Amino acid sequence: MKLSIWLGDLGHSEVTRLRVVPLGIGCIASALREKIGNRIDTKLFVYPDKIITQLRQGCPDIIALSNYIWNHNLSLRVLRLAKELHPNVVTVMGGPHVRIDEAGLRDFVRKHPFLDVYLPFEGETSMCSFVGKVLETGSILEELGQIQGCYINIPNYRFERLQNRFSINEYGSPYLNGILDEFLDDERLFPLLETSRGCPYSCTFCAWGVTVGSVVQKKPVVMFQEAEYIAKRSSKDYWLFTDANFSMFKQDVYFAQHLKSLNERYGRPKNVNFHTAKNNAERMLETMRILEDMAAMEIAVQSMDTEVLKQMKRTNLKTQEIRHIVNMHHREGRKVTTDILLPGSAETQKSHISSIKLCIDIGFDFININLIRLLPGTEMETEESRKKYGVRTKWRPLDIGWGEYAGEFVFEDDETIVETSSMKEEEVYLLKKLHFLVYMLWNYGLGKPLLDFGQQMGINPVDIMLTLEKYELLDTKVLNPLCEEFKAEFFDSKEELKQHCMRPQFIRNVKDGEGVFQRLTLKYLAHSIYERERICNTIKMVRLIIEEKTNVSKDLLNVVSQMTLDALRLEPLTDDLIKTIRYDIGEDQFSYLKEIRIIPDGIVYDNNGFNVTYQYSSVNLGMLKDMFQRFDYQNKPTDALYTVLTLSDVGAFFTYKIAET
Repeated sequence: MKLSIWLGDLGHSEVTRLRVVPLGIGCIASALREKIGNRIDTKLFVYPDKIITQLRQGCPDIIALSNYIWNHNLSLRVLRLAKELHPNVVTVMGGPHVRIDEAGLRDFVRKHPFLDVYLPFEGETSMCSFVGKVLETGSILEELGQIQGCYINIPNYRFERLQNRFSINEYGSPYLNGILDEFLDDERLFPLLETSRGCPYSCTFCAWGVTVGSVVQKKPVVMFQEAEYIAKRSSKDYWLFTDANFSMFKQDVYFAQHLKSLNERYGRPKNVNFHTAKNNAERMLETMRILEDMAAMEIAVQSMDTEVLKQMKRTNLKTQEIRHIVNMHHREGRKVTTDILLPGSAETQKSHISSIKLCIDIGFDFININLIRLLPGTEMETEESRKKYGVRTKWRPLDIGWGEYAGEFVFEDDETIVETSSMKEEEVYLLKKLHFLVYMLWNYGLGKPLLDFGQQMGINPVDIMLTLEKYELLDTKVLNPLCEEFKAEFFDSKEELKQHCMRPQFIRNVKDGEGVFQRLTLKYLAHSIYERERICNTIKMVRLIIEEKTNVSKDLLNVVSQMTLDALRLEPLTDDLIKTIRYDIGEDQFSYLKEIRIIPDGIVYDNNGFNVTYQYSSVNLGMLKDMFQRFDYQNKPTDALYTVLTLSDVGAFFTYKIAET
């Protein structure tokens, strides 16, 4: 008996995220090849249209698809179709987007009766055990018996958790044995690497360690060989890592040195994306110094409030350690990003605002702010936790992708916390105004250097933004409509959301580029930027707020305000590549602005003032102009601007770089 097995880690046809090489199913295929040998044939899929086409042409013995938040409904649709076309095919699902206790697994497969088997843990061990049993007994599910780590959709089946954890070193590399070659050759896919598996932390909102486990396992020397193989074969400059805490181990430092060596020898990777460790500040700094501009520095804090962190079971570095790391990166010319979640357990509006203020005070250059998604299997998602913290949730479409498969429109959704016992739903919605101003003025730099100057005067930028919320023109034209559209994304139940999104008019709107599959912050940023007067008036309001709250010289404030306006890129198709602007100011004032780094090094004082040359890369500007023309900026300016924003570096696009001569 020889089994035909199809493995899929599918991504939507219309996506808003990067597609990656399917490392997970590659590892499973590699394990099956070593464990089962020539008694199986495997095929791997990432594109839904391809697997649907092949399902119409023939039938495997087993079809197994991954289950993540970004492809949950898509995978279910394809498995249901497989069962409709081939009733005898064995349908398997695996991955973390499910409650992993017996009751949760039973409810899930009963809700989806076309699903035969669920593998909730690491797929290598459980898939090998399952396939081995099928080969031993035949494909009759009732005769397979108990298989650890495997839930079979038959009456009275008792689920047994895996007793012996899979070792990351147990099977060979799917890169080195050639299983993933076709995907490395695909120009649409970016390399994905794994140097460790597991997470030692137990954050209540995170599913990372639920199905994998808290014990962190490291790969041996093979990971160095994998990186070399990818650098030689793939043309992609951007690599992603699955690790939960890269830079935790000394080995990570050596691997960073290896990545740097690959860059020098092959010209790639140019950029790497990973999550950093949270327990070793010096090793984190050492790793980033090696990688230099190859990696973006991110320190995810989630909250800066001690009680909120305690309830989340989250352990951050101490504030002084975080400040030290950020300062070190700034001295070495790197920007640092962080993440904040809301509303966490015990979170209040006041504590959330304080967290943002502290993150800005520490010096984070970019602050990602997101609502908490309730992920199946996490502690926060349990009924006990919901009741304890007064958690109320709503459902909304997930901005990750969509498509039409076998005549059926499919999108992903997520269950989002909108209220707790300490933060009301309306407070959550209203905070969207502040979040938008953080993104526009701080993250994307449209309010700098004026906000930096205000901070030097003792005014936290968040206090300025809270005052701006009351600015009528901004509030009525941007903030209120943004808030109302944000609220409209949420539905009381998954069923209500589905009914809404399955309406023919909604589907037509989505296909035409409208509907809710948009990034609202970028959408309203596009409108604000296009209306030049609005953003200029906003900057002027920031200036007035600083003037009212301080005794600073008006001449000094005028110069900083003008520098902020001059740095804005508001005419993307007509602005010059380079412009030099003269600022008249006293020498003492010039020295002060230079001391507080409003004026960068390299700018000199001359003839009662100074010159600043704002320049922009001709290559980047040429690319952006092409994009604007392609998306019909002349006739649909705000739509084109929104599209370009989603596809480019927002901050780099709108702000000139100050030339240091």
